[in-house]
Amino acid sequence: MKAQTLTNLNDARSQATRSRLVQATIDSLIEHGYSKTTGVEICRRAGVTRGALNHHFPDYSALLIDALREVYTTLKVEPDASSLERVVRSGYKNVVQPEFKVVIELWLASQNDPAIGDKLARAIAESAYAFSPKSFRRAGIGEPAANAIYYTLFELLIAIGLGRATSGGKASAHEHMVFETMLDLARQQDSLGVKNNE
Repeated sequence: MKAQTLTNLNDARSQATRSRLVQATIDSLIEHGYSKTTGVEICRRAGVTRGALNHHFPDYSALLIDALREVYTTLKVEPDASSLERVVRSGYKNVVQPEFKVVIELWLASQNDPAIGDKLARAIAESAYAFSPKSFRRAGIGEPAANAIYYTLFELLIAIGLGRATSGGKASAHEHMVFETMLDLARQQDSLGVKNNE
């Protein structure tokens, strides 16, 4: 019985340390960006030694992938097939969060750091399904013209997130106008989708 209790306690401590390391990575990526997020900085923030980092993660890419997965879980877009407007609103809510900077930083790292690029790219691809137009058939998505609108809106959301990520989390002077225009486009597409489904 004591051995099982000790094992459970060790497992809980191990999970807590892993969680602190992942959160420290996220916080550093938000504050400093990828180039200044180092193992030393992560350990300092998490309050652990470099040995603890190496014990819990086989390499730096594994830690970054866990951080990315945690952020994707936090920012997950739940498709509502009945309304492209709701998808846009949900997406906007996510890209203006500080955590979206982590996504941007690691998307770029996947292209620019050959040491971890392939591993990160695979982790990024795991969440691509959440943004697939196949999820939005009822709203009319799937037809070429509707796909063009969907992808335009999606790319605009990424641009808003990138703008926030590069300006310390602040909205640009024109962000609200762009968002309102996006909602208008989504509403127009939603009304077309309803007519097509009648």
